[in-house]
Amino acid sequence: MVNHSREVAGVKVLGLCELAPDLARLFKKAVGRYSQQRFFAAMAIEKDKILNLLKEPLEKGYIRQRQALAFLSANMIDHPESGDDQMIFLRNAIRLYNATTFEEVCLAESAPEGSARRNELQEIYNITEGREGIIRMSLLKQSCYIRDITKPRSFWEDKTFDHQFDEPEIQKILGCYKKSYEEKTSRIEISASGMEVKTTSALPVPETIATLQQLKADGRINETQCGLMLCYILHAMDERKSDGACYVDHPMAVAGYVQKHGLEILRSEEQVWKASLVALLHDIGEENPALDLAKDLKGLLPDDVLDAVCLLHKKKGQPYFEYINQIATNPLAAFVKLCDLHHNSDGTGPTQDKQIYVYSLAAAYLQEMIVYPHKASKIKIKRNEKDAYVPAIEIAAFAQTEIGYTQSEFEWIQALANKQANAQKPDSLDKSKVDIVTESIFNEVLRRLQKEKTPYAYPCREEDCSLHL
Repeated sequence: MVNHSREVAGVKVLGLCELAPDLARLFKKAVGRYSQQRFFAAMAIEKDKILNLLKEPLEKGYIRQRQALAFLSANMIDHPESGDDQMIFLRNAIRLYNATTFEEVCLAESAPEGSARRNELQEIYNITEGREGIIRMSLLKQSCYIRDITKPRSFWEDKTFDHQFDEPEIQKILGCYKKSYEEKTSRIEISASGMEVKTTSALPVPETIATLQQLKADGRINETQCGLMLCYILHAMDERKSDGACYVDHPMAVAGYVQKHGLEILRSEEQVWKASLVALLHDIGEENPALDLAKDLKGLLPDDVLDAVCLLHKKKGQPYFEYINQIATNPLAAFVKLCDLHHNSDGTGPTQDKQIYVYSLAAAYLQEMIVYPHKASKIKIKRNEKDAYVPAIEIAAFAQTEIGYTQSEFEWIQALANKQANAQKPDSLDKSKVDIVTESIFNEVLRRLQKEKTPYAYPCREEDCSLHL
């Protein structure tokens, strides 16, 4: 006797799959527009609202098309290759943004050799054959962002009721972009206190923060999405001094170093995820004075991420090495700053005394604090008749006792760090005392950790430690 139960079940399941979109459409129509948008929309910020948000910044050249696409991608409730895991979501977003080769795009898209997704990417890449390499990669990555935004999230999804973009609508949005030929790297906005301040944000800062806070409170956005969106929006107008690239490229590159080296040094996937968020946001306070980091970002990020971001924000007029001292007391901030120093010494600009002496000394000090965390433990001292918390060993003592700089040599490096142009460089200064910050710095940290058998600050990730969207 032949068992047909599996075939019958298959027919029933197939029939259900065919009916599911129609059933879902009828149900959504019945429960009304509010429920459709709140529970079924594929985007955290609704379609009409995000169109209004991006139109003016694109028209005025406040945000470039690439960052607008990445912002739209981050706005999606989930992603085809990320499932519901925030760590994978953030890792793939960083990989895709930084990708410079076809293989790196495939890695970001979880497209191994022989997979259907890789074949799709190869077809797109082949169509652009003959185009300049940078343009070809840009078009390939653009196709990935568009897929993130347009791909149905489940078999029952119906775009009419789920309020999702299609490709022509995205192209229409991007078509609003008008490159500004004036050097606009900031604009004026009114802060919460009513003061006129400069900002590099593509969108008004108070309104942006309020929107994210509401979305987070409603459970429609997660910490990863907050970090990505803030990075894309708050750095949109700024440019890197070394090459004129959009400043977003810098925090993304720093986050790329965190992803590349973090697991070996931090020894926890969760801490790598947190350090990546810190990297994305480590400079957002510099050019956005209307942003109160500790207050405005509370609840949008894990508390320890926010603590590290605040430490990495250099206050106006704060001496540089005092700033490095405060960073040293926080493992997340110290590692991210090490990655930041590496990217600021990556050779895209001229090698200057600041990179040779200031960055190399700061990096050597932070290495020491990562390898020997007890040296970075906070102690309370009196400074200017006020209580201050500093690491057990400050950078001034480290420079003289561990590196061998004299008092006058350290004072000149300190003056250089604080942009005191009239300081006289000592004739005795030897630039070979500390190595220039290169990629090898991470291998050196790992080698020293293994040699010293330093207890790691964080445990390895447990199986049940997955973070979900």
